[in-house]
Amino acid sequence: MCHNDGSGSRPPGLPDSDASVVSLCEHRRRKQMHQATRRLSRHIDHIHHRAVQVHNAVIERAGVSVLSELCRTAGVFLTGVEEPLRQAVLIPTALYGCSNGDIFGKKPLQKRIEDDIDDPEARNVIRALNQGYPAVWDFAPHGDGPVGNISTLGGPSCDETGEVAAMMGHDGQMKQKPGTYCGRQISFQGFPFVLFAHRLDECRRAAVRQLLEQRDKAEERQFWKAVELSMLRTIIDPDNEKCCIEGSDVQRDFGIRNPTSRSGLLLRIRRALWRHFAEPDEGLTLHAHIAALADDPEAFEGLVEEIEQVAETVTLKSGGLREGCSPVSIDEMLRPFQTDATGHLFCRGELRDDPVAVLLLSESTRKGAQLDRDAPIETALQWAKSRQDDSAARNIKLAWMTYCTEQNLVATYGYGTSEETPGRPESEQPVFARRCPVLPNLRTLFDPRFVEHTLADLDLPSCHQHAMVTQGLELDEFTLADFERDERELTRCWGVGHQTTNAVRAALLQLGAQWRWKCCDLKRNGSDDTSPGRPTDTTGDGPGGCIEHLEEYLDD
Repeated sequence: MCHNDGSGSRPPGLPDSDASVVSLCEHRRRKQMHQATRRLSRHIDHIHHRAVQVHNAVIERAGVSVLSELCRTAGVFLTGVEEPLRQAVLIPTALYGCSNGDIFGKKPLQKRIEDDIDDPEARNVIRALNQGYPAVWDFAPHGDGPVGNISTLGGPSCDETGEVAAMMGHDGQMKQKPGTYCGRQISFQGFPFVLFAHRLDECRRAAVRQLLEQRDKAEERQFWKAVELSMLRTIIDPDNEKCCIEGSDVQRDFGIRNPTSRSGLLLRIRRALWRHFAEPDEGLTLHAHIAALADDPEAFEGLVEEIEQVAETVTLKSGGLREGCSPVSIDEMLRPFQTDATGHLFCRGELRDDPVAVLLLSESTRKGAQLDRDAPIETALQWAKSRQDDSAARNIKLAWMTYCTEQNLVATYGYGTSEETPGRPESEQPVFARRCPVLPNLRTLFDPRFVEHTLADLDLPSCHQHAMVTQGLELDEFTLADFERDERELTRCWGVGHQTTNAVRAALLQLGAQWRWKCCDLKRNGSDDTSPGRPTDTTGDGPGGCIEHLEEYLDD
């Protein structure tokens, strides 16, 4: 029987000390560190390769090189930078780190790089890189492996020493020689790493140390962020002889980038959005995209992300905003389409309270659901919700989706059912851009029965009716389906011009908002004054009256 006699002896079979236990834990830790190093190396190789590709794609698309902008900001001639320094120091500084507000184009570039990385773990690595800052460390390896101790060459924590799992170069290779390295520190799987590590020679080490000693030792992050560009210049050209320039020489040697006024940039963005989302073969416009996605928050968020990318490209091409100008918001970009960044359509009211009759359901569907034509649509939707496999339920859902999309579309033009804003006076004729066809959007998104209407069904002023009749058009026989492409075909008739086409577009949208109610012989709220279809007046700041202002944006 074993017992403790107070002499300090240990039971048989146990070691005399905890040394073997400690070494086992250390062995396990080293193994985990080695696995993390290998995994991070693969991530960095993939991230850096994709980041360079995205950077080059931005050059092709927007004509802006963030690497060149970094050289402009730092006053460094790219051609004078030695290739090892270019790859290990200059390019990582252009792609990563928190200096994105100081270098033109860097912030949107970093966002595109992050969006381009699919792997969640790799995306966390790129985020850590972009939140970090460059620094300089003295590195002392523990042995033949990559693990060692580091201490910063200067700054608030220059007297502190810590362990690093690896000093990893831009090519993924581990640095194992003792010396002074610049790089970017991140934490990965609980271990500290220095990425894009580059060994400095004695001349560069001395020059950087002198620079750091001249700076006030502020908070750690602020210290290194403030010294970043000066340190970059010093590392690239410690003697300030070969490739660095000062002050006014930057404009002379790099040229002047002319920033754009806020109103000018907003105009360029809106035109670019119009071109980007136009589908010439179908004749569809951005109106159709918004209408189709407005009721799907996730899908609309994807649309907004695409809009942001277009806006970023235009901003880069335009040289950025003038100093002191606030950024252009998505809400402002979309205001001509009567919506905002959330997909809220200003001119569309609540549709669930409308009568079932406007869904234009077949008699068999309505009877199968036992729905009265005057019952609110909400009642039909609740009935269909509990009957997933019922054909009548499917018909109700499809009819509801089509009805919503139709009302979304007319709302993007300023026509709709919302009672939040007063109606536009009937005498005020909306104006459309010549390159803004309406019919293809209506024909694609509306119920097929809509195009069975004739030109006689359009509420057109008599002067425009007369202009078409005199050219031999039978208004009560020519249907909307008879147009080969869109309403601009009317201008082929002598004497029919843009004013008549403009009136037809307005009448098409008014019919688009009202046709279901007319088919059912119903009026909204029982009053002509509140019936749908009249364009709402949202004029005000910027492009508030979207119908008028789209002409300004597109007819240039």
